Amino acid sequence: MSKEMTPIMQAVVKVLQRNPAADFRTVEARVAGVGKLFPIVYGRAKALLGLVKSKPRKDRVATATTAAPARRRKLSDAVAAAHERRERAANNGSLAKTFTGVDPAQGLTHCMEQVIKQRNELQAGLESVRKTVDELLQAQADSL
Repeated sequence: MSKEMTPIMQAVVKVLQRNPAADFRTVEARVAGVGKLFPIVYGRAKALLGLVKSKPRKDRVATATTAAPARRRKLSDAVAAAHERRERAANNGSLAKTFTGVDPAQGLTHCMEQVIKQRNELQAGLESVRKTVDELLQAQADSL
C-alpha cells in the first residue's frame, strides 16, 4: 500500500496474520483497546492479506479523466434534446410559444384564452367518455 496503515488497521492485520480464520467479532474483541473496528477495515485487511478475493482498485485520476468526456457528452445531448422539445412545442401552437414584441398583457390574455379552450376541449372529451361508460354499464346491467 502506498499509504501508511492506521493503528487499527495494523492491529487487525496482526490478528488476522496469527489467525486467518478469525471472524469479525473475534477480531473486534482483540483490537478493542486500539479503537473501534468498522467492517470496512476488517474487509480491507482480509483483502490486503489475500484472504478474500477482491477486484483491483482503480486509479481514481485515470477514471476521472476517461469518464469526464462521456459525462459532458451526455449533458450536451440532454441540453440539445431539451432545446429540440422547446422548439417543437413552440412550433405546434402549444402554450410554450414565446411572444416576442407583444404587450405582456396581450400575451397573458392569449395564453389564458388558449388554456380555457384546451380546458373546454378536455372537459368535452371527458364527458363523452363518461357517457360511453354509463351506456356500457347500463347495457351490462340490463343484460343481467
